[in-house]
Amino acid sequence: IKTIRYVPIREAGTKVAAVLKGEVDVINQVPAQYIAKIEESDKAGIKIVRGTRIFHLGFSHGIESPVQDLRVRKAMAHAINRDVIVKAVVEGRGAVANQPLHEWTEGGDDTRQWPYEYNPAKAKELLAEAGYPDGFSINFYAPAGRYTKDKEVTEAMAGFLRQVGIDVKYEALTWKKFVATFRARTNADAEPFLYYIGYGNGGGDSDRALSAIASCKGAWSGYCNPEIDEKLELASATIDLDKRRTLFQEITKTMADDVSHLMVWQEDAVWGLSNRVFWDVRNDDRLYAWTLEPR
Repeated sequence: IKTIRYVPIREAGTKVAAVLKGEVDVINQVPAQYIAKIEESDKAGIKIVRGTRIFHLGFSHGIESPVQDLRVRKAMAHAINRDVIVKAVVEGRGAVANQPLHEWTEGGDDTRQWPYEYNPAKAKELLAEAGYPDGFSINFYAPAGRYTKDKEVTEAMAGFLRQVGIDVKYEALTWKKFVATFRARTNADAEPFLYYIGYGNGGGDSDRALSAIASCKGAWSGYCNPEIDEKLELASATIDLDKRRTLFQEITKTMADDVSHLMVWQEDAVWGLSNRVFWDVRNDDRLYAWTLEPR
């Protein structure tokens, strides 16, 4: 293959049509409802592997609001039915996420379970205990068109939260506006908000992933816990693999206990390939041109 042409196509149906018409040879993030259509065609096929990207609901911990109360965060964790999101919204093309590290990273723990089962009655009980028997209002910002079914997933999450009395002011944003809004969280006039993001960590670096989403100065962190920052520094300063693994697992347990983030789901990487090319697909969303082969 001598030439690669990159074609940005935001709408899922449009890119599926493009691969079936032979206008492109590779598409990513194929929604489940299009898989059969591609597989039944004589123009293209589907390749699926468990992906590295894990999605979470984040909180603006640094802005005064009800979500600064651990009971409120636990209530929200009990309010969202993650199984429904995986089985119905993304149609089984993924798995519920029990931790922020995927299974190919240091500190990934296949035995880890998310400690907050779906229980709306418990959610309401915790909200009342925290002083919000009638709920409260909060903004919820989500990117639209960046991730697999991001709008559908986040709308479902907003619906679950509303069912326990939380008045979610949901807004789907372009990626550019989402980034700008998230980065403005430290402004004096910033309002409290929830946010949805998926971190891939395709490089498998647990230091980088946890620092990005959970350290006090992380690029994608609304959270700050000095204990976690201290352990991240210890992990980055040692080459003892067992010690690093232990530190990362301690960090992710602290995150779960504190509901620093609400882990939602881990996606399958679903690719559509025209019959003109062969590619042994990767699980990290990356496509290196030299790995593609013409048929």
